[in-house]
Amino acid sequence: DKAATIVRARLAERATPKLWCLLGDVTGEPAHYHTAWALSGERYARAQRSLGFLHLRRQEWDACAAAFERSLALNAHFFGVWFSLGCASMSLARYERAAEAFRRAAQLEPDDAEAWNNLGSAYVRMHDKRRAFNAFQESLKWNYENWKVWQNVLFVGVDLGEFEFALHAYRRVLAFRPTFVDVDVLSLLADATTRGMADADGHDASRLFDGVRRLLGQLTASVSDNAPLWQVHARLMRAGGDHGAALESRKRALRALQTTGWEKATESFVKVAEAALEVAEQSLDRGGPADVHAARLMLRGLVKRTDGTFHDHDAHGRLVAALEQATEADQ
Repeated sequence: DKAATIVRARLAERATPKLWCLLGDVTGEPAHYHTAWALSGERYARAQRSLGFLHLRRQEWDACAAAFERSLALNAHFFGVWFSLGCASMSLARYERAAEAFRRAAQLEPDDAEAWNNLGSAYVRMHDKRRAFNAFQESLKWNYENWKVWQNVLFVGVDLGEFEFALHAYRRVLAFRPTFVDVDVLSLLADATTRGMADADGHDASRLFDGVRRLLGQLTASVSDNAPLWQVHARLMRAGGDHGAALESRKRALRALQTTGWEKATESFVKVAEAALEVAEQSLDRGGPADVHAARLMLRGLVKRTDGTFHDHDAHGRLVAALEQATEADQ
């Protein structure tokens, strides 16, 4: 094209590394950067920097990383090169080098939230969750409204026992994604508060019980069809002594599991049976006469509906045994 023609005309007059790089820029030909590099006696960092970005756009990670390494050996003061080297290194599963690259990028531009977030992600891959947690927190200083970083720090924080911060992080994620449910995180928070687990600072996590209860209340008000969520809520309510709410949550979990065709698929049937047995157990243990009667009717309906398909299944046998117990109690 016209730009390439102009550059070639200038090269014909006097070839310089800069002009060869310009020709590489307008044509997208990596060979021109190699020519610039050779002509400079391998001292023109711009040639390798531009070559690295060309390979980056093409997702040619090995060549990209090698070019950036050669560029940085000559001039280590380019934020974009360190950042891009980190990205290439992550793609190559070279996590220690990625961490070093993102760390250098963050040193050059300490207010770059993405560099800190990527540094945290590299530390996660290195199984260094404490440093990952610190890096994610630093990212949030410069981009407080990024829900993805809040989600990252939530996952790492709960693993580290930073339960109070994790609870805050979950609320922040919900501000952007009101129906976000991570049952593993919620279950861990519920267990930590009901069992009085020690947090990262050695404090009793039971002080966070009300906060976790409000969080689960907010979620169950928005998400009605997630059975594991209702089961976590039931565990929390029962541990807190609210047996009525716990029983209602068990029933909601059971209803959520009874999707179309559940009585024909073994895995679905077993989940429904387990949930029904939990409802029956809590009804007989803590419920009143009406709860016991409702449990008997519920069990009778399930046994009848699945008798033909799962008559010999262990879960069906346990439903029958629970029905006999409920019938006896409902006298």
